Amino acid sequence: MHNLKNYSFILLLLSILSTNSVEAQESFDPIGEYQLTTFISELGMSVSANLEIVSDEDQYAARLRSDLDPEGSVTRDVTVEGREIRLGVGTPDGDISIVLAIANDDSLEGSWSTLGAGGSFTGRKIR
Repeated sequence: MHNLKNYSFILLLLSILSTNSVEAQESFDPIGEYQLTTFISELGMSVSANLEIVSDEDQYAARLRSDLDPEGSVTRDVTVEGREIRLGVGTPDGDISIVLAIANDDSLEGSWSTLGAGGSFTGRKIR
């Protein structure tokens, strides 16, 4: 019985030590402006884009502007999970799905896809 108590105590101690406290976790606020760069092989060119995410009542909204679409497209199809942002943007050439993973230093990597095309993003949260 003495070994069982020691074993239970050790398990309890290990679970406490391995659990991240909520206070120790860094919260992520997706609201802000992001600079993105991608290479579109179908066009043979690099494209710069600016993504702005705002709070729209109880959800997020985003505007994506690029070298190819300076006016930009607005979407409310934005979800945030941890430090990952997913959005869908409708454009005249079709819908684009975007996934961005933001690192603690505000650098980012991500991907985009649309009908028959896709690529990767690099960039940074600038504000």
